[in-house]
Order: sequence, then C-alpha cells, then structure tokens
Amino acid sequence: MKIMKLMTIFIIFMPLVVFANSKYADLNQYELRIYCGREPSEAALTECLEKIFYISQAELDKSQKKFFNKLDNWWEDKEYIVIAKTRLEKSNQEFIKYRTLQCDFARSLGGGAIDNALDMMKFSCLAELNFQRAKQLDLYLK
Repeated sequence: MKIMKLMTIFIIFMPLVVFANSKYADLNQYELRIYCGREPSEAALTECLEKIFYISQAELDKSQKKFFNKLDNWWEDKEYIVIAKTRLEKSNQEFIKYRTLQCDFARSLGGGAIDNALDMMKFSCLAELNFQRAKQLDLYLK
C-alpha cells in the first residue's frame, strides 16, 4: 500500500519537477502580462516582460544543448545520430522563423498603440513560445 501511495505522489508531482525550471514556464502570454502588470509604469512592465523573454531564451538554449548532448551519447548508429542532429538543427531554425512571424502578428494586434504596449505583446509571445519549445524538447528526452 505504501508503494502505491509513493507511486501516486510521484505521478502527480513529476510533471512539476520536469517543468519547474522557471516559475514562468506554464504562463501564457496574457498571464505573463498580468504577472508583470504589478510594475509601476508601462516602461517597467515592458522591461519585466523582456527579462522573462531572456529567461525563456536561456531555458530554450539549455534544452537544445541538453538535447544535442544526449544525441552525442545515443546508442544508435552514427548515421542516425547525424540525421537526428541535422533535423534538430533545421527544426530549431524553422522554430525561430515561426516564432518571429507569430510574434510579429501578435505585436500587430496592438494596432496603433505606443511602442511599449506593442513590445509587451511581442515579448510575452516570444517568452511563451520559447517555454513551449523547451518543454517539447525536454519531453523528447524522457
């Protein structure tokens, strides 16, 4: 019975451990803007979102590096390792293109707002997509 309880606790809390890299990782764009909304000015709010974007970029870089390192130690034949690495690199490049286009679109939804407001849309979008991509890569390693 004790083992069943431990297994249940493990199953419930494991996702939290996997994605506990950042307290922002599970927040969507809107929630990120709300989180930073406690700042006293629009400039400070934008700066808060920009900081979260850089945190998300660091998380994504870490996940990508971890994935490449894992491929280096993969038990598969060399040719499959090369294929996987090449496709991961291409996927990363395409993700950046997608992220740029998607977040330019999100920024455009601000219409004629001032630059700070438009940048809030952009940074929250960039952060959300980076965190999603990092989670996706981390899950492949499980």
